[in-house]
Amino acid sequence: MKNWDHKQLTLAMLEYVSSDYDVMVDSSKTSWGSTFAPFRLSRDLGENFLLVHLVRDPRAVAWSTMKSLRPRQFTSKRNFKVRSLSPRARSLRTVGGWSIADLACEMFGFFHPDVTYDCATRISCESLKQIFARVYLEPPATLEQNEKRRNRHQLYGNAMRFETLLPAELKEDVAWRTAMPKAYRWLVGSLCWPFCLRYDYDLAPEDDKPPTKKASTRCAG
Repeated sequence: MKNWDHKQLTLAMLEYVSSDYDVMVDSSKTSWGSTFAPFRLSRDLGENFLLVHLVRDPRAVAWSTMKSLRPRQFTSKRNFKVRSLSPRARSLRTVGGWSIADLACEMFGFFHPDVTYDCATRISCESLKQIFARVYLEPPATLEQNEKRRNRHQLYGNAMRFETLLPAELKEDVAWRTAMPKAYRWLVGSLCWPFCLRYDYDLAPEDDKPPTKKASTRCAG
C-alpha cells in the first residue's frame, strides 16, 4: 500500500466506505505533484466526481508560510539536507504552488465547461448548500448549529482538520494585511496578478481596508 499513488489511495478508500456513506471528501490540494489528480479521478469516476475549487489570497498563503515556526529543511531523494529557505524563497515557493493549484482547477473547468458553475463569491452556508445539492444530499436544517463531528479522517489536508469546528466558527485570517512586510506583499501580488484579477483580489490593498473577498469557491463536476 505504501507504493500507491494518490489516485489509487482515493479509489481504494472510496470503495471501502461506499457501502456506509454516500459521499467521500478528499481535501488534497492540486499543487505540485497532484496537479492532474482531478483529471485522473474524473476519468475514472465520471459524473460521480466533483471538484470544489477553494481560493485564498496568495499573500495570505505566503504569509502563513513565512510566519510558520516549523523547520523548513528539505531532504532530497539522495538523502542530503538542503538548508532552510529564506522568507523570499518561501514566498516564491508559495507563489509557484498557489499558481499551479489554481491553474489545474481552471484547466479542469476549461475542459469540462458543461459541468462547471460558480458556487458563490464567499465561503458561506449558502455555498455549502449548493455543494450539498450538487451531490444530491439534503443539507442540515441549520448548518451554523450542526453537531460537531470528530470523524474528520482524511488522507491529506490542512491541520485544521484535527479540530472540531462548526462552519459558523470559521473566519478569515487577514493578519497579512498589517503584519506581512509591504515588500513581500507586493512581490507575491505582482507575481500572481493574473489570478488576483481573475478572483477579484485587490492588488494594492490599504492596511486598514476591509478585505475585498474572504475566499471564493468554484465548483466543477
